Amino acid sequence: MSVTPRHHDVRLHAGNNDLPFYVVGGRYADTSFATLLQSDPTEGPFPTYDDAVEVWRASSMRHIDEAFVRYLVVQAASSADAEAHAEEPPSDRTARSA
Repeated sequence: MSVTPRHHDVRLHAGNNDLPFYVVGGRYADTSFATLLQSDPTEGPFPTYDDAVEVWRASSMRHIDEAFVRYLVVQAASSADAEAHAEEPPSDRTARSA
């Protein structure tokens, strides 16, 4: 079963399934989710949206009682974006505010 992207999933490119997906997020200043205080390591790349959603769901459930923690599924904006991110050492892969 395929999962349909929701409005809260940012940077999803309709019709371009060749670009990888990532799960990003962390602790925000408040529930407006405008100011990221502490980012968690980026998870991914995932070849499909459905694969990324599984990790998003697990990450979200680990922090279900923490109102200021939020995760999103994002897709690389371009092939160059995906390649640049793939070249980062895993310790440097942190969420970037959209």
